[in-house]
Amino acid sequence: MLHSFCIRYINIWVVGLLIFAIPFCSIAQPAKLQLDKSSILIGEPIKLTLVVTHTSGSIVNVLLPDSLPHFEIIKKQSTDSNAYLFKQQIVFTSFDSGTFYFPPLVYSIDGQKAYTDSLAVQVGYMPIDSTNSPRDVKNIIEVSVFNWSIVWAIVAILLGIMVLYWVYLFIKNRQSKVALPTALDYYNSAIHALSLLQTENKNNTISVKDFHTQVASIFKKYCGQVLHQNMYNSTTTEVLNKLAKYALDADKASNAAMALYTGDAVKFAKYNPSNIDNENALLYIKNAIIKIHQSPSKK
Repeated sequence: MLHSFCIRYINIWVVGLLIFAIPFCSIAQPAKLQLDKSSILIGEPIKLTLVVTHTSGSIVNVLLPDSLPHFEIIKKQSTDSNAYLFKQQIVFTSFDSGTFYFPPLVYSIDGQKAYTDSLAVQVGYMPIDSTNSPRDVKNIIEVSVFNWSIVWAIVAILLGIMVLYWVYLFIKNRQSKVALPTALDYYNSAIHALSLLQTENKNNTISVKDFHTQVASIFKKYCGQVLHQNMYNSTTTEVLNKLAKYALDADKASNAAMALYTGDAVKFAKYNPSNIDNENALLYIKNAIIKIHQSPSKK
């Protein structure tokens, strides 16, 4: 009797234990974390794969954190799931040196939460090559920067000088091509001016004062061109003295002087010569210009 009671009690205890363990068995499905490498250099990517096996038709969810201590998540890849297998991949890295543990991930199967194991990841620097001999620390090399602005300034100055020189040659060549007036041009101009003046006197279209003023002006202009001097403001005596080099004969010199002095008298003393005196004054000046033009002393 006692024996059957014990057997019954044990059976009840076993059944109760199985019933109590059923919920835990439903989430005790194996979940694995796989790393493609357990040791990386600072900043080097590493891939973590979460693999969960489950029964057909179960719904698996993984709660991925936005950030992790000592780790930087680079990319969360899409899930890969079939009837019995669920995969989730995470690519991350670390910028801290040392050994750190990737924390457990939270996942659920049909709403029942569970946790994965944590994995250790070693993060280090690039190993130092001990085979290389140590090198001395060198001072900073100063880099000399060439100032091109000075070169361009010199080039601009040289170009400016060349342009000015070309302009000078152009003007000089142009001036050399322009025919300068000759002694004959001066002579012809004076004779022509006297002829026009003589016509005006005959036609009584010019006053006596203007007539003698223009006679003296024509003569002084011609003498100034021959002597290469400005003789407009010279007196009659100064003009006659400068013409002494042309060795005018006594009559022509006296007549020219008489014509000029007659003009002075008309301008300053209000002298009113006759028409014949006017004609003679013009003739005396014309003969003096002809004599100067024919003189071998004329330049």
